Amino acid sequence: MEQTKPDLDIELCPEELVKEAQEKELARWLMRENIEFQRLGREYAKLDNEFLTLSRTPSLTPQQETQKKVVLKLRDIKKERMSQILRSYKRRNPSASQ
Repeated sequence: MEQTKPDLDIELCPEELVKEAQEKELARWLMRENIEFQRLGREYAKLDNEFLTLSRTPSLTPQQETQKKVVLKLRDIKKERMSQILRSYKRRNPSASQ
């Protein structure tokens, strides 16, 4: 019996990556089919939540300020890797972006 993969939420992807409809469909497909893309999406969402929580805190301690910078950097690294996967897939599969 074939086991289907869960339809992971496209909301785990950074908004900038899925602005166009074709990009959105490709990102949806990658969230279902690409384990690394799935993992990065979950990690990005978790870091984004942490960053937003820290950003809403009115007065951060020096340690929290440092943590906020680290979280932002890690979040950006995840987003860049997801962008690389999208670009790589589009290069290997030109019809995927049409």
